Amino acid sequence: MQAVQPRHVGAPGRHFHSGAGGARRASGSLIHRLLSAFLLAVAAPFASAQTFAELASDGSPSRHQRLVQAAQREGSLTVYTSNAAPTIQALSADFEKRYGVRVNAWRASSAKVLQRAVAEKRANRWDFDAVSVSSPELEALVRENLLQEVNSGWHKEMLEGTLPAHRGWAPQFINVFVQAYNTRAVGKQDLPKRWADLLDPRWRGKLGVEAKAGEWYCSLLKNLGEEKGAELFR
Repeated sequence: MQAVQPRHVGAPGRHFHSGAGGARRASGSLIHRLLSAFLLAVAAPFASAQTFAELASDGSPSRHQRLVQAAQREGSLTVYTSNAAPTIQALSADFEKRYGVRVNAWRASSAKVLQRAVAEKRANRWDFDAVSVSSPELEALVRENLLQEVNSGWHKEMLEGTLPAHRGWAPQFINVFVQAYNTRAVGKQDLPKRWADLLDPRWRGKLGVEAKAGEWYCSLLKNLGEEKGAELFR
């Protein structure tokens, strides 16, 4: 049994979503996709011949080079992210080395990134170019009209079912939540085989969950249905 929840990258109002890759991809390809996404965000103000929406949906071979040139003219990129520090540091260093564009990263929890982005919108400020947080917060940003739909060439390489229909964001990582058990206390033959098996009274007081990571619970409700999923925790 496992609950799977994608992590994603997207970008704001004048901005965009990302064409980052899924977890099954090699790290080099993942970095290239994520860096291409950052380029689209930073290049937006220089899309003079095209509106940004047109640039975001442009699938022509020349788009990447035009994005690089425009990003270099602007000179910097601001990213709001909940990614681990080593991850964003590695991506930022690679991006700066490849394109000569400085990356300004602000790290916080996904919830705090959402709060800051919405607060800035209400203050008529557009301080961030790209955002990389969990999917529930990205869906909230879509509802706030803070993310731009993008038609990326990388979409065809995404894992099936991970791209939302609105294309406001795309998967960057996939987090897999699994179960572990004490082999000294529970025999392999006695392990539950379905989620519903966890409701057996024999497991009362013997189970623990990661309370602060809501992504796995969202996936559980999506996979089992809200009523059945909620029943596990009553």
